Amino acid sequence: MHASTILASILVLVCILSVSAMVYAQSTATISGTIRCGSGCSAVGLNYGDPIQSGGSVVAHMTTALDPITGSPRPDLPTMDTNTTIDVHGHYELSVTPGVFDLYVSANGYQMTLFASSVVVLTGQSLSYDAYVTVTSTSTVTSTTTEIPIPGIPGFPIEAILVGFIVGIIGLALIRRSRYRGSSS
Repeated sequence: MHASTILASILVLVCILSVSAMVYAQSTATISGTIRCGSGCSAVGLNYGDPIQSGGSVVAHMTTALDPITGSPRPDLPTMDTNTTIDVHGHYELSVTPGVFDLYVSANGYQMTLFASSVVVLTGQSLSYDAYVTVTSTSTVTSTTTEIPIPGIPGFPIEAILVGFIVGIIGLALIRRSRYRGSSS
């Protein structure tokens, strides 16, 4: 194998991985906010609007998957729920793929609450949603995660791999073309 063929092969691989990584990184979004005490706060030593300080989680239940480029509904894509824990300052942050979500909070000593529904999240957005929860006498903590495998290299959507592959092939063709022109001179 010639050194130029090896170099071209490495170039193709680098193109595939770098374009795939860029497309994947750009096809996510963030939902974050603070979980606050809404009523019955004095029972847990808080005032109305104070961030809660107990364990719990926020769940983003995807009702519709959206195309990461056009934002159009994609019934052929899987819907994926995402969850995260609430920190000691009541803050949460979720990294999600484009979709329409219902947001739920569940925390120790507070009533499970749907705090935002039909939230449309598009690629690259960073949205903030605070929730106000009600103190209860019972403690409820629920947390669910559903992972659905998607074809391709783990962590890289198939579309990103295809784009990287096409860019790599074009690069290889340009290298071969320049080599061909160079040998005929």
